[in-house]
Order: sequence, then structure tokens, then C-alpha cells
Amino acid sequence: MQTDLNAIKSIAIDYLKLKPCVNDEYPFIVYHPFISNNPTLFKEKDKFIFIDVINSKKNFNMYIKQKEEDIKSANNFDRILMMMNKTYYLLFLKLITMYLSKEDYNKYLKYIWTNTEFPNGDKNVAPAMSLNLFKNSDKQMLMTSDELVYLQKLPNEVTIYRGTYNKDNSNALSWTDNYDIAKWFAKRFDGNIVIKSTINKEDILACFKCRNENELIIDYTKIKNIEIEKIKDINI
Repeated sequence: MQTDLNAIKSIAIDYLKLKPCVNDEYPFIVYHPFISNNPTLFKEKDKFIFIDVINSKKNFNMYIKQKEEDIKSANNFDRILMMMNKTYYLLFLKLITMYLSKEDYNKYLKYIWTNTEFPNGDKNVAPAMSLNLFKNSDKQMLMTSDELVYLQKLPNEVTIYRGTYNKDNSNALSWTDNYDIAKWFAKRFDGNIVIKSTINKEDILACFKCRNENELIIDYTKIKNIEIEKIKDINI
């Protein structure tokens, strides 16, 4: 099947019409697939202005109408993604999976996963849902030739690591076979924990090297021999 752009546009418009929420402590921060701050930028004739879309229903409706026209005029999926906040990418992908060609599904699964900050902690998509997205992917389409070769050369049982701040954070898809990278992530999130485990190669769903992280996407329900290490010195 080919990607059904019209169906994707329809879902994007429904997504657009969700009610925005504001941060209690910082009310200028907005949680919404297409709005990230208030006041927000709005195109008025030949210039851009800032409008209040939270306290003015009129302004909100104007913004939604304009953005809806932008979505309708998009000539490809990339244009729609460019309008959207990255934190909502993964849920959007889940909603439109049935309308994507096999090639586009794999292309955008990789793009969204590797360009979204902390996708394992996505509040809108549980780890089990993300796991299902990868189980429905095609490794040959999902990975580059270098990534495929790297995965093929791994031993049948692989030692994997995950840097975190929480010793109970093993139910996640993103691990690495590089201990130093795991230490770096422990430091990045102000933690001091590296989780060590093993997994069979057949339960590794993908390998992504595009961010120099040796990221292994794994079926976390299949990990074995979990060990918790508290790092005393996390200076890297």
C-alpha cells in the first residue's frame, strides 16, 4: 500500500483540535501537539504577531483555523511533522500507522525515535506500545547497512547497559553495548546508576548508530541477569 496522506491530514487536524494545557508553575509553557508557548506566533496578513491562545477563545480558534489550512496544504508527511512539537511525534505515529506504507513506517519510526528527547519516558506512549511499534518494523528497512552489519556481528548473547537515575528503570527499549556511553547517560540525567543485563541477539529489534550512542532497541521483557551498579565517580 501507499501512504495515505489525506487520512494522515485528517488525524493531524483532530490532533490539532485537542485542548491545550498550561504548566502550573510557568503558565507561558503550553502542552499541545502544535502549540508550545503562550503567547504564540500567528501570521496576520503579511506579518507575524504574538497572540494569546489560552485566555482568548477567539484567538485560539483563529490559530486552529490557520494551522488547519497549513495541514491541508501540506504536500508530504514531513511538512506536517515540521508543524508539530517533537514530544507528540511518537503518539502521532501510533495513530497513523495503518495509513503509512511499509517503507514510510520504518523510515519515520527511526526518525521519530532518534529525534525525540527521551522517547522511553513518553507520557503518551507506554513502553509496551513503543515495543509493539518496533516489533512491527522491518530491520532491513529500519537500519542502514552499517547498522545491520554491526547487529549481525554481535554474539548470540549480548551484555547491555543502561545509564539512569533510577535502579527500577530497566523496562525501557533503549540500551547500549558500550559501558562508557551508559555512564555518560547516567551523568546526563543527574544519576549514578548503570544497569547491566544480558539479552539474546534475537531479542534486539534494532541498532542505531546515527547519534554515536550504539543504541540497541531491545525487547525489555527478555532481559536477563540484571545487575545494578552505583557509580562513585561519574566524571567522564
